[in-house]
Amino acid sequence: MVFARVCCVLLACAVSRQGSAQERRPDQPLRELLTRPEETVAYESFEEQTRQLYPWVGDKVAFLTRSADLDVVTMTRLVEVFDGVYDFYQAATGRTPRRAKHLDGKLTIAEEPETCGAGCGYLGYTGIELTPEAFEELYQKLRVDGRVDQALPYEFGRNFWFYADRLEYAEEHDTGSITTGYAVLMRFWALEAVGCRVARFHDAEGDAFVTAVEGLVDAYEGDRRSTWKRTLRKGRGVDNALGLGATDLFASFLMRARRESAHADFTTRIWRYAGHQPVAKSTEDAVDNLVVAASLAAQRDLSDLFKKRWKFPQSAAAKRRITEGLESGVEPNGNRPGTLLSDGGVGSFVFDTTSSTSVRPVRVWYSIPERRRPSTPILFVMHGMSRTAERYRDAWADHARNEKLVLLVPEFSQQHYPGSRMYNLGNRFDVAGQPEPSEAWSFTAIERIFDHVRQELDLRVDDYAIYGHSAGAQFVHRMVLSLPESRIRLAVAANAGWYTMPSEEEEWPYGLGSSGIDTGGLEQAFARKLCVLLGERDVDERGANLRRTPEAMRQGRHRLERGHAFFEAARDFAREQHWPFRWEVKTVPGVGHSNSGMQPAAAKWLDL
Repeated sequence: MVFARVCCVLLACAVSRQGSAQERRPDQPLRELLTRPEETVAYESFEEQTRQLYPWVGDKVAFLTRSADLDVVTMTRLVEVFDGVYDFYQAATGRTPRRAKHLDGKLTIAEEPETCGAGCGYLGYTGIELTPEAFEELYQKLRVDGRVDQALPYEFGRNFWFYADRLEYAEEHDTGSITTGYAVLMRFWALEAVGCRVARFHDAEGDAFVTAVEGLVDAYEGDRRSTWKRTLRKGRGVDNALGLGATDLFASFLMRARRESAHADFTTRIWRYAGHQPVAKSTEDAVDNLVVAASLAAQRDLSDLFKKRWKFPQSAAAKRRITEGLESGVEPNGNRPGTLLSDGGVGSFVFDTTSSTSVRPVRVWYSIPERRRPSTPILFVMHGMSRTAERYRDAWADHARNEKLVLLVPEFSQQHYPGSRMYNLGNRFDVAGQPEPSEAWSFTAIERIFDHVRQELDLRVDDYAIYGHSAGAQFVHRMVLSLPESRIRLAVAANAGWYTMPSEEEEWPYGLGSSGIDTGGLEQAFARKLCVLLGERDVDERGANLRRTPEAMRQGRHRLERGHAFFEAARDFAREQHWPFRWEVKTVPGVGHSNSGMQPAAAKWLDL
């Protein structure tokens, strides 16, 4: 699936000849060359310095260089290699970094003299900078001998790091060894995946360096004094000729765990399982999560390997999680066996939204076009209070087929998401009013389902549209307000019964008071494209499902009034702050509180 792209990347570093890979000659031509850039683009550095740089743009990445006078063949090869590195990280994690530095949505790798170290990358966000010296080393090593310097694939490991709250040790033990060790490991696996060999690193040839890191676990096992408490917990490595430390030892443990795996795709499974583990409240929890994720990825119990041979701590609860996980066969994307998407038509699958506080399955009803492209758009439709997701899917299925959309309708059932608190309000707070972790929010489930479907169908789309009617509209507008980092491109909230007003004078859920939504998040929300869609005849003041609390009545007598009040309050707030405002309000003539009546107008506005 994803490795179809990687096979193309192999041209940049290796060619297949009678079933074997040989190093690619530096002068070997490529089929498609980039065009030498003639104009610069403005780039604001991590240190907020504005530079004019030349863009070399691929499918996933864009190199920004100080000079355009570079070898076009080498730059084309660089872009292809790191498009493939991006694809590997995305396949391995099932996620993409949030956008920070990018060029038209493509992760930027900028040549920048004033950055942190030889290379610098945001954690969990797009954006990498290399000093001119580091870029020259990368460029020359690929141009001269076809090998790749390790600094840049390592920095990708920073951008694609999403596991601090699951795997990094608690504050007193947090030496950064796990976060950095992940990047150390993944640079090797990424280059392996795209068929590139590692360039010389310090005093060691690339291949010898990889072997040295792999061998650290042997040195660890050979020293009876070595324990987890004496090494990783303290941020220390083991004695070795190259002076490699705890980060390399962490990488070595997982290299060996991969050898012990019964599953060929350990590399692209372990981090997906890691992302489904509960939030770690202690260092021991973080260790448990790693061992559980590694065992499930390997499809065999590795607890003896970690506990007995490597002297890692392990709780009885972790052992049970491994046993239960292996018996249930739940996949790293949250699916149970037999619940994967079909290649076309309609159906449903079950997605497990595991968090630190609960495991709540969501059935996702879908319609998938028979003929789709990597650019096929995704549309989420959110059901109303009735929770009849299948009916909503059927109502939108013809439109999805005609417009060649992937249609997804998650069912937040009363059994697993009872009441408005857990659905319409996003499960942001528990029954006692205490904040839930964001991983437990219903809003976050949409993001995870998006990543899963995109991966399963090999779609190369970075965002999605979402429509909700009635209670679904409540869900949609609160998701826009609560999750500014979401990948929503277009949103329609149709006929919501009441709203979270953009005012701190009202307490959550009627307003932003005590909501935790800050002004930065609100500014991002107002910059999204949201349509508040209202039925002209949705004016029943006595409807059984219309909320009539004092707070709701302050918004208006009925849904039509409340929708206009919500939109106008948001517009006025944005004007006062001089913020961009991309919301619209539209009224559908002759329609009351009807999903089928609102659907044509919503589809026209979405124009997917």
